[in-house]
Amino acid sequence: KLNNILKAERKFRLFYWLKYFSKTKSYFFNSLFKNIKNIKKDKKVGITKNNVLLLHNFLKISNMIIRRTFIFICTILCANVLFAQFYSGGVKYSINGSTVSVTGYDASTLPANLEIPNTVTNEETGQSYTVTAIGESAFYYCQDLIAISIPNTVTSIGDYAFKNTPLVSITFEENSNLLTIGSYAFQYCSSLASIIIPKSVTSFGSYAFGSCSALSTVTFEEDSELTTIWGSAFSSCISLT
Repeated sequence: KLNNILKAERKFRLFYWLKYFSKTKSYFFNSLFKNIKNIKKDKKVGITKNNVLLLHNFLKISNMIIRRTFIFICTILCANVLFAQFYSGGVKYSINGSTVSVTGYDASTLPANLEIPNTVTNEETGQSYTVTAIGESAFYYCQDLIAISIPNTVTSIGDYAFKNTPLVSITFEENSNLLTIGSYAFQYCSSLASIIIPKSVTSFGSYAFGSCSALSTVTFEEDSELTTIWGSAFSSCISLT
């Protein structure tokens, strides 16, 4: 439904501005030809009233066309940004070439136990994309999300991505390629009791797991490549010993 709404809005914007642009173009040429005919009837040579009028109308209409063309182009660019996104399985994806990032969700269709796929298909276009990132604030304060499985194609989890969610389970697919966990990514996930960090992870941001009060076990896979843990990454994790 969301894809259909976006598609309808896109068609409306295009139709509106094309109609507006066409109307302006028609007005410009009608006025131009009218003034040219008037000049032909004038036998005098040099600057005439009709010459001045023609120049005035030309400049006026040219400015109008430039303004409306600029607005039209801006509208198209905004539409391209808007329609570089789509929903699938309750998750919002933003397109970046042949890959996508998870950037939001639809609370009405998002499952409590979410398994993000390695690849996802835009139903509107039929194009498939590789999921490579979970963006900033993607699931911020999502109160229906209980468990999540993150595919091995994801290389980064953005700041605030899962902040203040009731997660009890976070699973990383085998052979994970995750490199970074952003600041505040899992802060206030107060129901999370344990987590296994993939060996590919190289850094945690500040307060990445801050105030996860039930977190009692953090396991790092063997041969971990972790090199950086920013300040207070596990601040106020009162169950950690």
